Amino acid sequence: MCWQKYGKGSCKTQTYTREQLTEALRQIDSTLHKLRETVKTLQGKENPARYKSQLTLANRRIEAFSLAGELIRRELAGYDAAQTPSANQ
Repeated sequence: MCWQKYGKGSCKTQTYTREQLTEALRQIDSTLHKLRETVKTLQGKENPARYKSQLTLANRRIEAFSLAGELIRRELAGYDAAQTPSANQ
């Protein structure tokens, strides 16, 4: 699938190195950890209902970052499969 930011024209596929994908995944995993800790903290407050909007936002971000991480893992799996000798024969 190809996404374009602006207007019409030919679609260019962006390619990333394994190192770029690995670093992006590391950053996503770090952010997910922080978000999950934030949710625990907010839920542990005396009146968690007061933080409903913050909890909703954090949970939506967790879903979005989890999805992004899964897509990167798939891309890395495809990258690794393409690099194996049996895939090149």
